[in-house]
Amino acid sequence: HLRLAGAPYKPDVFSRLSEVREAVQDFLRDDSVPNKMIYFSGHGTHRFNTELGRSEEALELNREHRIYYTDSELTEDINYFLPRGQMLYLALDACHSEGMLNLWELADRTTKKVVLFAGASTDVDAAYTFDDGGYFTKAFTECAKPGKKLCQIQEDVLVAEKRHKQESISAGKHAPRCEITPTASYSQEVLRSHRFLQ
Repeated sequence: HLRLAGAPYKPDVFSRLSEVREAVQDFLRDDSVPNKMIYFSGHGTHRFNTELGRSEEALELNREHRIYYTDSELTEDINYFLPRGQMLYLALDACHSEGMLNLWELADRTTKKVVLFAGASTDVDAAYTFDDGGYFTKAFTECAKPGKKLCQIQEDVLVAEKRHKQESISAGKHAPRCEITPTASYSQEVLRSHRFLQ
């Protein structure tokens, strides 16, 4: 799997967007690994792109250097570099993360599958919680086991997130603005039939 560290944890991991995209592209094009996973935990933003004429979501990889990996860039990299017949899982624990995969722009969806597990819906800007990370990461690592159906992971993550949130409230660590809105995006057929890391 490829782990992209977000700004809250390692702000100096990437100093240029080209480094980020090169790392993702190299990872995606490796056809020796049929099932791939990209994980990100950090800040996410939602903003209007005047060049595109639409809103876009972005993962904030380095706030100091203003490095943002947008939904269009991620979708473009998947289209060009993920080999046919391969499966990609995106696990994104960030605000607005549901909007990071543009399903309508994905090419060749019949031969390559991309499933997004998102910690927040497109319009939610409060996915982060307390000092030891997001509820989504804690729940996802607990629930995503090899061989489990994707729809079951989705259901289990929601239950686990609610439990962790309640535990956090009881311990006085909960951030009041946090929302619990995990999503899994592709098609219901894929979610029902595919198993994680098949």
